[in-house]
Amino acid sequence: MLRDMGGPLPHGVAALNLSGEEEWVQAGEQRRQHRRDLQELAALRAERDATPRLDAMVSRLKSTNNRMQQLVDNPPMQYKSEFHGYDLNEAFRHDRVERGLAAQTYLKRG
Repeated sequence: MLRDMGGPLPHGVAALNLSGEEEWVQAGEQRRQHRRDLQELAALRAERDATPRLDAMVSRLKSTNNRMQQLVDNPPMQYKSEFHGYDLNEAFRHDRVERGLAAQTYLKRG
């Protein structure tokens, strides 16, 4: 059996090294442990690379939370209009008058 570029060494087969340099042969369990170690290293690298993105997400969440708290503490002005009748134009006129009065009241407070 000739393995010039590496590869598995099947059970019961002898190997002859003609590469001119020392080469290592791993047992099956050593190879499996090496594969697990590489997977763990890849996971650690991925976690390290994800940390800046997570920090940015946390920062944006904190900013959003602060803005929401500001809205809770100082809610924007909201209007509620009710009109009971049959004439839609009259309802719109009534709504414009109410909003105008609210705006004038707001300006007087300032």
